[in-house]
Amino acid sequence: MRPIHVSWQSVPGKRYQLEYVAQLVPDPVTGEEHEIIPIGNVITAGENEYEIEKCVDLPDDAVTGTFRIRLVR
Repeated sequence: MRPIHVSWQSVPGKRYQLEYVAQLVPDPVTGEEHEIIPIGNVITAGENEYEIEKCVDLPDDAVTGTFRIRLVR
């Protein structure tokens, strides 16, 4: 495993889910979309927290990928 640091601007009291996908384009053979994987639990920004930083472990063989932050309602 290798650690990756991810950070994003936040709004106090809002809830966020960090997500990861290995590739944004569909599989060239099957045409199937790659699974979007939630990373950890939903994070709630604290009272004076305007930026969130999270360290996540990715498998050593993960050479590409994209993170996204989803606002949870």
